[in-house]
Amino acid sequence: MKKTMFALFAIVFAVVMTAGAFALPMTIDEVEVDGTEVQPNQVNRLGVERNEEFTVKVTFTATADHENVVGQAFITGYEHADEEPSDRIGPFDIEGNTTYTKRFQLSLPRDMDEDGYKLRVMFTDRNSGALIQEYNLKIDEPRHSVDIADVILFPEKSITAGSALLTTVRVENFGQNDEDDVKVTIEIPQLGLSATDYIDEIDSNDVEESEELYVRIPRETKAGDYEMIVTVEYNDGRDQSQKSVVVHVDGDAAYADSQQPKTEITLGNEHIQVMQGEAAIYPVSVKNNGKTDVAYTISVAGTSGWAEVTVSPMTTQIVKAGESKTFNVRIAVDDNAAVGAHVFTATVAGGNEQKQLALTADVTKAKSGIWATIGKVLGIALIAFIVVLVVIGIIVAYQRNKDENVTEPQTYY
Repeated sequence: MKKTMFALFAIVFAVVMTAGAFALPMTIDEVEVDGTEVQPNQVNRLGVERNEEFTVKVTFTATADHENVVGQAFITGYEHADEEPSDRIGPFDIEGNTTYTKRFQLSLPRDMDEDGYKLRVMFTDRNSGALIQEYNLKIDEPRHSVDIADVILFPEKSITAGSALLTTVRVENFGQNDEDDVKVTIEIPQLGLSATDYIDEIDSNDVEESEELYVRIPRETKAGDYEMIVTVEYNDGRDQSQKSVVVHVDGDAAYADSQQPKTEITLGNEHIQVMQGEAAIYPVSVKNNGKTDVAYTISVAGTSGWAEVTVSPMTTQIVKAGESKTFNVRIAVDDNAAVGAHVFTATVAGGNEQKQLALTADVTKAKSGIWATIGKVLGIALIAFIVVLVVIGIIVAYQRNKDENVTEPQTYY
């Protein structure tokens, strides 16, 4: 009785499991690998080279409508499972009596073992039985295949501008052939730096290191990240591998400070229009950016024959570190100075620095003729009028004060 009940339970369980695992309503018609048709589990394997990318084209026909179908193509057996060659498409819907084509892109790792592998093409959905087919591949190693395994920098994390940078390059040969005279070049294009070394021989499936490649980072290099391009040429220069790394440069603070101008000069006005017989002032501000006090002297040249020059408060001033002072260059234009632009220079010298400034006075003709005479007459008349008013005011004030002090005589009866 127990055996009968167990048998019935097993049959029911099998029926239930079968009902929940209906096959997908589709059939795989054809599979091509980079244009070459392959058959499921055929004895004759298709050879592909590692470190290559290839396309798997799958043609299938839907026998009924279905939703949420997912397609996958993959190869298992690679040492690093998370990097196994695989590609996934979907989910997508299919309609009955329709033929579809899907393409998968697979990339074989450079260090994948040379051996036989299964290419598996699989279609699934949320709860149906998977449709899967397997195809035999032979993974071969190419005759020539060299890669940059590592780039070792010293110093490792950052380098100060003006210091030497040493680079060692580890090179791995994944090809069938040994490689001779492998050329290793490093280059930092932004700084115009490069260095080259040769590795005499690298055996198949072996690793070799270059000698230390030496470059010196220019002292004036600004702080920041710079790209280093590492190139390895092999197979008599016919093939190459490249890799880029980031070199972080710290600026040379002492050099940057030495390059900063110690003196900063600001002109209030370098071009002034001035009339014959009048004066103009050119403010020259001098700032001392250095760390010590500096005596600055200003001298003016180029005014002979048309103007007189004075400098206030004086021609030499001591400017403390971090502070600034102003020289006022005053030119008094002669009455008969030539009309037009007159260029003269002011030279500021202090410490080990000297800077020459070009200044311009645009001399215009003084007022003359009847209008000048009228102007002078009116000016004299105005002054005389003011003087008369002042005198009258004094007289009136005096008279009023005198009247207030006079006492009228009294009469007695």
